[in-house]
Amino acid sequence: MHSAEPDPETPPFEGFSDEEVTAICAAGELRTFEAGEILFRRNEVGDSMYVIEEGVIELTFVDGVAQKALRDGEVFGELAFVTGKHRRTATARAATRCRMRVIDEATFNRLAEGQPRLLVRLLRHTCGYLLASENRLIASLRQKNRELESTLDYLRRTREEVDYQELLANTDQLTGLYNRRCLDVQLDKFIERSHDTGAGLALILVDVDEFKGVNDSFGHPAGDAVLQGVGAIINDCVRASDLPCRFGGDEFAVVLTEIEPARAMDRAESIRTLVEKMKPVGNKPKIVVRTSIGGAMLGAGETAADLFARADRELYRAKEGGRNRVSWPSRAALPHDTSDG
Repeated sequence: MHSAEPDPETPPFEGFSDEEVTAICAAGELRTFEAGEILFRRNEVGDSMYVIEEGVIELTFVDGVAQKALRDGEVFGELAFVTGKHRRTATARAATRCRMRVIDEATFNRLAEGQPRLLVRLLRHTCGYLLASENRLIASLRQKNRELESTLDYLRRTREEVDYQELLANTDQLTGLYNRRCLDVQLDKFIERSHDTGAGLALILVDVDEFKGVNDSFGHPAGDAVLQGVGAIINDCVRASDLPCRFGGDEFAVVLTEIEPARAMDRAESIRTLVEKMKPVGNKPKIVVRTSIGGAMLGAGETAADLFARADRELYRAKEGGRNRVSWPSRAALPHDTSDG
């Protein structure tokens, strides 16, 4: 027999003799359905199964599930016959003019009275088929679940790859800090949030003093080591909410969020001091690294360009003032000992 999804490899009434099939069908009611006529609808309660003698029946399941077409000799609706009262899982419609046998409760009673052994065989056969159908369904669901898990795993790995590629696109590969691309995108967002909340925001620009001389005298590997060391110090001096960036050559920028002016200036001075105390690079004690730093606090109504321009002016003043110093608006550059000792 066949469930709502008939197995084309299983003949109807497999194992029954022609005489037994004839007896079962004869006990049922012969009915004719015109094309387009509905036999039953999904969720309706039923107690009968159908044997198609001639014609085509279409079964429509829940939304998104393809229709099934059943033809001569196929059986459907047997679960309702076995259980007695069962809500249909599909809507059955005659696609063509159909002639079929309806095996219902009356059929059950006639077989029970006249051919009880045949009825028992029919019930056992039907239950066995339903169990096999259920096992096939479970196997299919397990396969679909494995496919879904595989798809989800692929999507997760794809998302991780996208996140990783995005991280690479926003990260300076030499120092591990964020890059100019990230600064350009994020600074506007930080400024907008600062204007909305009223929290202080500072931008400090860090430039390695006489960096060209390091490359010229000791080679680019030594220069790279200097930049990595400065980047590590900057990263250690900021919080998770801040944005440390290398935005080109020997230039660094740090966005300090939710901070007061005094704390921002202290943070800049800490970076300068720690860089000056940095251990010799590559066992070359002659390399002494110093930085010039310019900073500014975000003013009312200022844009990223405004803030960057003011911080850049302060960086220029720090360099013009002798380097190895920090400069802020309305604050004179602070000179420091520039000796090697």
